[in-house]
Amino acid sequence: MPRFKKHYIDTGTVRFIYRHFPTSEAAVHGALAAQCAGEKFYEMLDELYFSVAGWYKSENMNGIFVKKAISLGLNPEMFLSCLSDTKNMENIVSQQHAARKESDVTGTPTFFINGKIVRGKKSFIEMKTLINEVLDNDN
Repeated sequence: MPRFKKHYIDTGTVRFIYRHFPTSEAAVHGALAAQCAGEKFYEMLDELYFSVAGWYKSENMNGIFVKKAISLGLNPEMFLSCLSDTKNMENIVSQQHAARKESDVTGTPTFFINGKIVRGKKSFIEMKTLINEVLDNDN
């Protein structure tokens, strides 16, 4: 992702929109933690992806998430309040159902490149080829 971001997102060549599609109960909680991080969304997302083994099967996920929120400079009380709000959880699950129904998303990662669905993990070179095909066709 850092290489992709540098070459495509930061240059304005590609617009990247991240959408949650949690594939387990624990992933729903992780998505919620990222969402509750507000302006620190991507930083929290990175923290969660890089430390998934430490929280994924924990019986105290929220405690771990709050520690991460504090490390990112977030207000722990506000963050915990967000985690506890069932409407926030329902919203994430609703987004997942909508992605499945409306866009035929069946798992992660899934990318859309000018409306074309691309499923599964791809290397930087594979993504570069797919994106360049679209860019070449647009010219």
